Amino acid sequence: MNTLLIIISAIIFAGAVAILFFNTGSSVTSQAVASVQVSVQPSTQVQATAQSQGSMESIEISNFAFNPTSISIHSGDTVTWTNKDSVAHTVTSDSGSELNSDSLSNGASYSHTFTTPGVYTYHCTFHPHMMGSITVT
Repeated sequence: MNTLLIIISAIIFAGAVAILFFNTGSSVTSQAVASVQVSVQPSTQVQATAQSQGSMESIEISNFAFNPTSISIHSGDTVTWTNKDSVAHTVTSDSGSELNSDSLSNGASYSHTFTTPGVYTYHCTFHPHMMGSITVT
């Protein structure tokens, strides 16, 4: 019943906008149309927005190590590695090509958004003893 009232209200609102448009000669903006869509189905649009925005995680490269060495994240999350060492490093997948940064000099960063669940292990090409892993759920 509430949905029917919202739809009727949206139709009345759209009619009022159309009357205003024809009476004043002004154009209807996309904001007015978008507000009708939001009023009709707010939970669907809010849920879609929440799913498209993952969280951000940071990994610092310092003292020839990835800190933290391993993290767990959710699909859609983005991880950013930032080099705090005075020498260059890379973020390179152990298998496959999921992670493949350029050489990161001091202060440089590399980011990757993970969309597929799994365990992603990586290393620094220049310093193979530097290893890390990302678990995506």
